[in-house]
Amino acid sequence: MSTASGATGSSPPAWRGYLYDCDFNQMLGLPLAAGAGRAHLRDLAALVLEGAPVAVADHCYGCTAGQGSSCGGALTGIT
Repeated sequence: MSTASGATGSSPPAWRGYLYDCDFNQMLGLPLAAGAGRAHLRDLAALVLEGAPVAVADHCYGCTAGQGSSCGGALTGIT
């Protein structure tokens, strides 16, 4: 399993209701990868998040190394 495919995090909706994969993606304006365009809280019931991709970029290395902020990012499925 690659590091990116095992990454998981959580982020509350932005103040206008838009969804992001993590707090850092929210600050960078990277939308929820599982959505088509900018996903909104009202779209949450229709989104399929299980197994969906996560928007990743160079800033993700901090969390995958266990050095992220308080986001609680982690690797899952590692055996």
